[in-house]
Amino acid sequence: MINAIIVEDEERNASVLKNMISEYCPQVKLLDVYDSVKTALSGIPGKQPQLVFMDIMLGDGNAFDILSKLEERNFEVIFITAFDKFAIKAIKFSALDYLVKPISIVELQDAVSKFGTREKKKNESNRYDELLQNIKNGEGKLQRISLPTLEGYLFFDLTDIIRLHA
Repeated sequence: MINAIIVEDEERNASVLKNMISEYCPQVKLLDVYDSVKTALSGIPGKQPQLVFMDIMLGDGNAFDILSKLEERNFEVIFITAFDKFAIKAIKFSALDYLVKPISIVELQDAVSKFGTREKKKNESNRYDELLQNIKNGEGKLQRISLPTLEGYLFFDLTDIIRLHA
């Protein structure tokens, strides 16, 4: 499951997007919907989403205000907007995708599948980084271990593990 949030100030657009995600992207679990920069800044950190569908122009600012003010950004962003003039700025903020309204079902599904592909690559990269770090240790002692889960891999310091049970 992909935990996601919508940031959209127009209630009708938020409702349409929620319905599209619910019907055509069953792997996405919507955690919440925020309608302003202020509510997004206060809500996103506590929800810890993996993916945020974000309208660019909001009533009290824009999506870039949110992204630049968040202390940590541990999620991917799919920008959804009526304007194509923000595409370059979206790229600079490392957007996963950029969808222009009205949203096509196929484009929405493709954007969500990009998330899955990127996450898989990130997990594989983290696994190899851990392996290299363990090899570089020099003493031959394992420091961290990666354990597979249904959603990818989790990484643990060996000193934090008391017991493993399968």
